[in-house]
Amino acid sequence: MTEAERYLAKARESLASARADARARRYNSAANRAYYAAFQAAVAALIVAGIRPANDDWGHRFVMSQFSGKLIRRRKLLSAALRPTLGALFDRRVTADYSPESVSAGDAGAAVKRADQLVVAVSAAAGRKSVREAEPAYGSERVKTDREVKAKAKKLIEEVKQTILQAYPDREFKVVEFGPKDYRLIVRGGRGDLEGIHKALDGRTTDILVDHDIWIVILAERKRRAA
Repeated sequence: MTEAERYLAKARESLASARADARARRYNSAANRAYYAAFQAAVAALIVAGIRPANDDWGHRFVMSQFSGKLIRRRKLLSAALRPTLGALFDRRVTADYSPESVSAGDAGAAVKRADQLVVAVSAAAGRKSVREAEPAYGSERVKTDREVKAKAKKLIEEVKQTILQAYPDREFKVVEFGPKDYRLIVRGGRGDLEGIHKALDGRTTDILVDHDIWIVILAERKRRAA
């Protein structure tokens, strides 16, 4: 059994647990297992496509961005309908695991259904090897170093800042780095401007997320009042 097949076996096991939990009205547990079923299937798909993280650290952000960005959006190897699945299931799992609120029966059932669709799609694609990339077209994936990622992030942040300045020329910025792939770009001006800022970006932050595996979250804060 290959590594990808072992992950797919785990995905099917997690999916079976999610179904059993939903039937038993353990809705929080069902949402948790539904997410991990989809997550494990996504890892299998990435392995087959030759996409791996540094040190085989299959973090949630890496898997979500590479699965939706590389396999679906860029290479179009799986249905576009699956693109939001991991993110939606992750949000449901966060509610199940970390919120005082509980997942409803309807939401748990929907989570199981979405996970099932993703696992089935990845299993079928892996079986016919349509997920595998042709070597001449893409070659082998090389994980970028932190220095390369930071350089890419710096360039992308500057692009976002310039786009915002075209619409809001008097804005000031502050960048907070949580890691080489995780940034908060704080725009001083007020929360009421956020909607206009995101409209000016025209979904640019989403493109950054899926294309470059770099998370840039746009926040706003009020300008400091003069003393």
